[in-house]
Amino acid sequence: MNPDELPIFDVEFALNQFSGNQALLIRIVEKFIQQNEAFSEQLASNLQKESSIETKRQIHTLKGVAANLGFKRLVATCHKIEPQASSSTQIEDFRNLLDAIEIALFESRNYCNSATSSAHH
Repeated sequence: MNPDELPIFDVEFALNQFSGNQALLIRIVEKFIQQNEAFSEQLASNLQKESSIETKRQIHTLKGVAANLGFKRLVATCHKIEPQASSSTQIEDFRNLLDAIEIALFESRNYCNSATSSAHH
């Protein structure tokens, strides 16, 4: 399946992962944002060092965390791109992944902002 056809963030799935505890989900999603804001810089650094092991680990870790939080499109993109980590050191080869993480971070911020603002009304 084309990753672009998947939902960016499956909120219902994510809430189920946290037994409906939206406050906890918001905290975890905020942590996801903090931990991945520098993802592209870290990836570029790993590629520059030609560290395919670190590159694969970074993408695999992102895939696992994203899967637990319901970032369906990001997971599919990681899965599709992960094999390239063994052979490529060109950041351009990872453009789809970098775009997907930016979209996921954007949606994460939107979710946290809307969830916290609706909780205060």
